[in-house]
Amino acid sequence: MAAPEITTEALSDVARAILEGGVAALPRLVRDPADASTTGAETRVDARSRSENGLTLLHMLAVYGLVEPMRALVRQYGAEVNSVAGHGATPLLAAVTAGHIDAAQLLLQEGARADVPATADADVLHASPLLSATRNGNLALVQLLAVARARMDVRDPTGQTPLLLAAADGHADVCDILLRFGASANDADAGGSTALMRASERGHVVAVRRLLGARADPTQPRADGATAALLAMQAGHAHVARLLIAAADGAELPAEGAPAAAADDAELGRAVLQATLPDGAGGGEGATSEELSAFASTLAKKRAH
Repeated sequence: MAAPEITTEALSDVARAILEGGVAALPRLVRDPADASTTGAETRVDARSRSENGLTLLHMLAVYGLVEPMRALVRQYGAEVNSVAGHGATPLLAAVTAGHIDAAQLLLQEGARADVPATADADVLHASPLLSATRNGNLALVQLLAVARARMDVRDPTGQTPLLLAAADGHADVCDILLRFGASANDADAGGSTALMRASERGHVVAVRRLLGARADPTQPRADGATAALLAMQAGHAHVARLLIAAADGAELPAEGAPAAAADDAELGRAVLQATLPDGAGGGEGATSEELSAFASTLAKKRAH
């Protein structure tokens, strides 16, 4: 028989009472499945009860990061550690989204799956704890989920993987963890943008270096033909463009923190065009003065801001 329904408001009230009273409050608030007594049963909730949108008391406690009450709820009161609410939300996702690493660790120890298969009404953005941790730049939670074998290739509704999100936000250490646990350095979104492109166009030089170190391809083009170097140049990040051109040429990159070799805008623009445009399309030595001037003008404007 399915657990009785309960309103989200009622669940919230119980969770707040546990927040105030701790583990000691559980016996008067939650029914113990091993207790045959009916005394006070009507005033206590079932740990497996679901609200109208599928939430359970464990979801609520995970939001607060109440580790010991959560442990008791699972071990003594029969709470389902992998209960899935609307949009694929699990207690683990609730803990991760709220940034509670101890609560997330407990749930994983108690058998929570690092990933939950998407259902017909599930939004993968909500169903993936790793996407949530990455979006928040939480290195400790990303590492915890990676060790728990969370999928590295999961995508949100816009096609972004955890690595694409981390690179776009410049979270170099998060990129390191994801790459170490199997994320592909050259995976792209629907438009062909890679993690290297995302980091390059935003000037995240440390993330760019880490990605290049993981063999991200600096010559890989986007759907419209743009490369990471071109995107960096257009955004005014000449130092990043120089690194990418050097990597594309197979040159040894300067040590992290060391300045890249200087080059004037026209020289750099020519190198970027040579690496980006196909033969006969104005690249390399055939780059027009207008193209080089456009690059130089863009760079000057970006530097002025």
